[in-house]
Amino acid sequence: MSRDVAVPEEVVDLLLATFWSWEAETSVRRSRFRARSPLQAAGDPLGEFARAGFFNAGDPAGVILAWLWRTDPTAAVVAIEGYHRALADASHHESPSHADVLAALEMAMPWDFGQAEAQELRRAAKNCRTSGM
Repeated sequence: MSRDVAVPEEVVDLLLATFWSWEAETSVRRSRFRARSPLQAAGDPLGEFARAGFFNAGDPAGVILAWLWRTDPTAAVVAIEGYHRALADASHHESPSHADVLAALEMAMPWDFGQAEAQELRRAAKNCRTSGM
């Protein structure tokens, strides 16, 4: 069976929504573990996200977001909004800031996602409906 098939838009949307929800729940869970860890060194930049109620996004999130950005920038912005909402829903703290969500996603971006692409994505993400959260 070949993977070179057209996937219906509704299926892609469902897969992405499920992934971002899972990623957010995993991130919040990692944050709770990290916050309890006696090994958490003061000044660790990843600890900032843990104190904000979530942990940096995983590498798969970066790969998926980079692919979305390169194939459909509007879908990438929608994905950022969905991830932010899912983090807010999964967190027991106040909603994370838009800047923290973007920074956590940027840490997960693949090595070939250049600075220029990152700046364009950041600019586009300023128009997210969740940027005021």
